[in-house]
Amino acid sequence: GETDYSGVKVLFTRTAPAVYLDSVTTDAAGVFSVVVEQGVYTIGYRKDGFLPITLVNRPVYGDLTLADTTMEAAGLSGSLSGVLAAGTYKVSGDITVASGDSLRMMPGVRLRFKSGLRFTVAGRLVAEGTVTDSVVFTAHDTTQRWNGVVFSGSTSSASRFSYGRVEFSQAGGIIVQSSGVTLTHLLVQKNTGAGGISISGGTPTLDQLVITDNVNADGGGGISVRSVSLQRITNSVITRNAASSPESGGGIYCRDGGVDLSGVVLSWNVMTMGRGSALTVTGSSGQVKMDNVQ
Repeated sequence: GETDYSGVKVLFTRTAPAVYLDSVTTDAAGVFSVVVEQGVYTIGYRKDGFLPITLVNRPVYGDLTLADTTMEAAGLSGSLSGVLAAGTYKVSGDITVASGDSLRMMPGVRLRFKSGLRFTVAGRLVAEGTVTDSVVFTAHDTTQRWNGVVFSGSTSSASRFSYGRVEFSQAGGIIVQSSGVTLTHLLVQKNTGAGGISISGGTPTLDQLVITDNVNADGGGGISVRSVSLQRITNSVITRNAASSPESGGGIYCRDGGVDLSGVVLSWNVMTMGRGSALTVTGSSGQVKMDNVQ
C-alpha cells in the first residue's frame, strides 16, 4: 500500500579485497544511484518501521542494477503493556508481558506470529473476545509455525484468556508453568510439539474449551498435566488429538498428580504407541475424579 518509497538507506559494505563503506538514500520512486569502488559487497536496506534486508556476496566490477526489493513492515516485538486495539498484527519478534505489567487485548485482536516466535506472559494479560469476535493467536504462515503462548509464574495468575483461538504452534498451543491463569471458551487446535495445553505446576482454570487436532510427541495430545495435585477440567470437548509416548494419553495425560473431570467429552483421541487413547494417569499420587464424562 505504500506510494512513497523514499527514505530507504542503502548501505554498501565491501568485504573484499578490503573494507570500504558507502551509502545512499532512495527517492520517492525507490530509485537510487551511487558510484562505489570495485569489489565484493554486502548490501543492506534499512528504514524505520520495516524489517531490514541484507544481500551478501554481491560482486560489483561494473554497472550493476539491483532487482526490485519489497521491504516488509515491522510488527510487534519485545515487551507489551497497555491496551491493544482490535486489528490484525504481525509479530516479528518474541513478545512478552513482563512481571508487574498488564496488557489488555480487545475483541478482534488477531496476532500472526512469524516462525519460531513465542508469547510469554509473566505479568497480567486480559484477552477477552466475544462469541462473534474472538482473540486469535496463529501463525503468519501455517507452514512455518510459531512457538505458542506461555503463562509463566504466579505473577501471571491474574491473567484471563477467553473467547479465543490458539493454533498452528510447533511447541504446544498454551503452556502453563506454575500459573493460575483462567482459560475459558477457547478453541485450541492444530498445534504440535507439546500438544494443545501443557501444564506443569499451578492451578489454572480450564472451562468451556474445545481442544482438537493437536499432536504431542510425548504424552497428552490434548492436555498434558504434570506435578499438579488435582487439575480440574470442566464442560470441555477433547477430541481427535494424538500422542506418541509409551505412556501416551492421546486425550489427557497426567503424571505425578491427578485430574478432576466434570462435563467433559473425550472422543476419537489416538496414540501411536503405549496406552490410554483417551486418558492416562501415571506416576506418584495419581488419581482421577469423573462426573458426567463421555
